Order: sequence, then structure tokens, then C-alpha cells
Amino acid sequence: MPYGTRTLRVKGVGIVEQTPDIIILSFDIEDKNYAYEKAMESVSVRTDLLKDNLLEVGIPKSNVKTSSFRINTEYRRIDKDNQIFDGYKCTHSLDLEIPLDTELLRKAVNKIVSSGIDVEFRMRFTVKDKDDLKKRVLQRAVEDAMTKAEIMSKTAGFQLGNIISINNEFNAIDYYSRNELCLNKTISLERAMPDITPHDVKASDNVNIEWEIL
Repeated sequence: MPYGTRTLRVKGVGIVEQTPDIIILSFDIEDKNYAYEKAMESVSVRTDLLKDNLLEVGIPKSNVKTSSFRINTEYRRIDKDNQIFDGYKCTHSLDLEIPLDTELLRKAVNKIVSSGIDVEFRMRFTVKDKDDLKKRVLQRAVEDAMTKAEIMSKTAGFQLGNIISINNEFNAIDYYSRNELCLNKTISLERAMPDITPHDVKASDNVNIEWEIL
């Protein structure tokens, strides 16, 4: 850039709100046992039972994905300076992504609850086409920066020249609705979830654009 070139730098903010079209059910299947193999076996049996029950309502077993699998050694404190071995805790965390279909969700959750599987689960809402959402957010951010620059140039009485630089701040975009429901096997589905209307996913990001001032 030539010395003395006048510039204008503007931050554009892009915000897009979109109705969720995907539900993610997250399951935590846990067991604690003094025998390593028994803790593993219990979790494995209940995982298979969960998948079998979901298959009965039309959800393929392959759709239930492992997000993490952990085996931790547990200890129990017996006094200020001592603790003793208290077993192995095995945790299998799984995610299931399904369309935002109230009837399918009701069938899936009702099947799990009625099966008696000892599992707690959470429900989140998101969008399927995350790339499209990100593109629209960036487009809005650029449009916002350009609009602000045009207003400032007209008000201050100068003209905008060429764009010198444009940078995305690469903020992490949150693709999830701020709703999160936590359920367990003791709920009555009919009372707990008569209808589901999640908040829109609100995604945002910023760009910085710098112009020459003529």
C-alpha cells in the first residue's frame, strides 16, 4: 500500500436464523463393576438392546454412532489420606441423528422408555446443511460491511476505492438451537412432550473489509 493512502476498515456482522430440521439424540449407557469384563459386558448388552429397540421403529442400527467410549478406574476416599479401589466405570456415549419428525421422535423415545433400558439421553436440534448455513452467514457479513461502508462514505463525503483486504475472523459457528432436553426412563412421554417447537438455530460470524478512500 503506498505511503499516505487513506483507508476505511469496516467490520461486517452476519447473522442467519434457520428453523432446525434435524434432531440429535445423545445416549449415555453406563455401568460400574469391580470386574472390568462385567462392566464392559453390561454396557455392550444394553447398547445392543437400545439398537434393537430403535430398529423396531424403523431406525437402522448403523445410524446409531459412537461419540465416545470410556473406561475409568474409580476410587473411594476412606479418610483424609487414603482411598481404595471402587471399581471400573464404563461409559458408552452414542448419537442418533434423525429428521425433525415429531411422530418418528415420539415412537423412538416411547420405545426406549417402555423397554426399561437404563439409559439417559439428551435431545438437541440442528440443521442438516451446515455448509449452506455458513455460506449465507458469510454472505450476510460481507453485505453488512459494504452497507456500513457506503453509509459512512456518503455521510462523510468521500468515495470508496478498491478493496485492499477482506478477512474472515473464523469464529466458531454454533449450529445448534439453544434448546436441549434431558430425558430418562421414568418420564411419561405423553405428558412430557405433547409438542416440540425448538428455537431457530442462530448462526453468526464476522468479516473485516478494508477500502481505499478516494
